[in-house]
Amino acid sequence: MKKEGQIRIPSGCAISAVISKEGRRMTGEKIIESMIPMHDRSNGLGGGFAAYGIYPEHADLFAFHLFFEDEEARHTFEKLLKESFEIYDAEAIPIRIIEEITDIPLIWRYFAAPLPSVLRRQQLDEKELVVRTVTRVNSTLRGTHIFSCGKNMGAFKAVGYPEDVGRFYKLEEYEAYSWTAHGRYPTNTPGWWGGAHPFALLDYSVVHNGEISSYDTNRRYMEMFGYRCNLQTDTEVITYMADYLLRREGLSLRETASVIAAPFWSTIDKLAEKDSQQAEQLTYLRKVYPSLLITGPFSIILGFTGGLMALNDRLKLRSMVVASKDDKVFIAIDGFRGGTGAAPTRIRDNVGIPIELTLAAVDQRLRDEGIRNRVSIIAGGSIRSSADLIKAVALGADACCIATAALLAMGCHLCRTCQSGSCSWGIATQRPELTARLDPQIGAKRLVSLLTAWQHEIKEFMGGRVGSFAGEYQAGGTILVLGLHTDGKPISGFFPCTGMHGGKMIFRGDVSGIGFPQQTTSHRFTAADMPELHPLITRFCALFGYRAEPLLADTYTVITPDSSNPYHQLYVAN
Repeated sequence: MKKEGQIRIPSGCAISAVISKEGRRMTGEKIIESMIPMHDRSNGLGGGFAAYGIYPEHADLFAFHLFFEDEEARHTFEKLLKESFEIYDAEAIPIRIIEEITDIPLIWRYFAAPLPSVLRRQQLDEKELVVRTVTRVNSTLRGTHIFSCGKNMGAFKAVGYPEDVGRFYKLEEYEAYSWTAHGRYPTNTPGWWGGAHPFALLDYSVVHNGEISSYDTNRRYMEMFGYRCNLQTDTEVITYMADYLLRREGLSLRETASVIAAPFWSTIDKLAEKDSQQAEQLTYLRKVYPSLLITGPFSIILGFTGGLMALNDRLKLRSMVVASKDDKVFIAIDGFRGGTGAAPTRIRDNVGIPIELTLAAVDQRLRDEGIRNRVSIIAGGSIRSSADLIKAVALGADACCIATAALLAMGCHLCRTCQSGSCSWGIATQRPELTARLDPQIGAKRLVSLLTAWQHEIKEFMGGRVGSFAGEYQAGGTILVLGLHTDGKPISGFFPCTGMHGGKMIFRGDVSGIGFPQQTTSHRFTAADMPELHPLITRFCALFGYRAEPLLADTYTVITPDSSNPYHQLYVAN
């Protein structure tokens, strides 16, 4: 019998999002692909997407997406909808039958506008009428569920893995300026079509990772204002909270975030010393909306017309990262084994993808798409030495984030209780009696020393010698070996360029003692070759503080595979 700790079930829900800040529309292919590496974070009991800007021909109409058990339920709904709305178009949502998606209900969409006479008679605005209609339908109509009702947007969800759900709904045929995605791993509710994410109300859509312990408190408060939590899931109540705070109460996104993930009272007290007005505002929000504070680990992505908001819990137990390039902003979950002592061990060790695999896959995909030169890759997670940094750069990173190493330099002893706010070393805490134990001047000096040491180590790595089998199976690119800091050793170990079938290796100085494979060609650089070498050396010297003139004046030898079709030559003999 397997016991606790002997088997690991990867889980935790998968969330992803992308938006074009300039409103450029993109197909659903990329958002589907973003979910594939996170396949094991869901269990096939729910997947879905929300897309904004997909119905430009019906941009002024509410788009109702529904599940029906049968035709009778559909006809009953249509009769009810016509009482308050004019229906301009109605159709079954196009799907692709695949073996991974089963037990398919009737899936329809309706484009409709509220009747002005109904709005006048009930003294409602159109959004409130839609919300009341959705509540009535989902609470009272048998076999009917409205799962999306916004303008120029729509949710698409089902029981299945997200990549299969995307194929099922043919999302590659839709274009949107913003996409969100979710792979579900339900822990206390069954997987069914309506319970999959995103949850949507009007143009608000929510994808969520985590489990909130304040569900009952949050639910009871929302039901006081007419919302009905029929699905008994925490994500449903989060969606209603967003609608209530943003639409009905008129709060800003920042204010809404300060309600849902309200700062600790100790944080507010500390802030009062620097910004009394902001502290007063945060105090007001905490006192007015105490029942809407969400407790427990969570990460939330809220989609709405024209934007996205990413939000996680106060202790950052469910981490996210955000990246921006050109007009696009990307949000994803951080890498494997990253995080400081505030990250629970179970989350740190089981959530995410190993950074080595991630970097290699992302770098290769960007090259395959021909856009590598337009995107910067920033690596985070387990970058704890200069060697880790160099490895990450070699795998494709343009920059790296460091956390644990910096904390250690300042005096951290890895107690792994950062989240408690009681760090004995005065680093991860705001308590005055504890912060007094940390001398900022000494901490800063030690941090500078760490980075300076890394700089020297990187210089030795980057400008040094190479070991045996350097360039083994090289398929492309250029490797430049300068031979600095060799300490009298040969510039290369044994058998360099073994298996080389593409690209080139360039060695500085005397290489007469190096045994290159027979099926390679070597030649000395001439004056005509130097324009290729000049920018490589000048850039290296600019980055690491060396003089370029002596290096450029030396001799260089270039090694290339000797084949008329080098990329198809699988092996070069020694």
